[in-house]
Amino acid sequence: MHSLYNQSNKVNPKVYKLDGLLVSTSYQNKQVIKGCCQELLNAYDSLDVYNVPNPGKQSARVIEVQGTIPINFKGRVYHIMASIILPPYFPNVAPLVHLINPDSKRFVALQKYDTKKILFPNGKYYYPLSFSEIQNWSSHKQIMRIVKQLVQEFSAEYPLYEQTNQSTLFKGSLMNNQLQSKTGYVGQNTNA
Repeated sequence: MHSLYNQSNKVNPKVYKLDGLLVSTSYQNKQVIKGCCQELLNAYDSLDVYNVPNPGKQSARVIEVQGTIPINFKGRVYHIMASIILPPYFPNVAPLVHLINPDSKRFVALQKYDTKKILFPNGKYYYPLSFSEIQNWSSHKQIMRIVKQLVQEFSAEYPLYEQTNQSTLFKGSLMNNQLQSKTGYVGQNTNA
């Protein structure tokens, strides 16, 4: 059962925001959508919910959960920007999960992500992710399993690199510099 409360037993104001956003969507089972979003919002304070156009149909509105997710890379904690869009027929279809590049002039994604990048209206590149929890999605799966796999994947291989001259990629600057975004610091080393 999902609760209005976050991990510190305080009422999570993002849940009230979610209630308002759900009104303008056409989900068949809004309680399932709400439960999945609450689970994510309560697990990660850095996530927030938005009502966005359905990527397939501009007239339909869907819920996007977006923000930073902490990963442990080489013994340090970093925050990666991610987006989870719940399509109109969710949970019967898998969520759309994206890595977000906070500054495409400065950073590039690993080649395996970069070939499928999408420029969103907010000016940021979104990289669709496809790993086993998404490919093998079924309506009874839990959304947190996708986030856990995302954390595992990015903890094993950091997804963004700093772009330098001659298109050479240099790993590290994103992890050591702080980049301000609307949802927090991206690539911030929280062990400093």
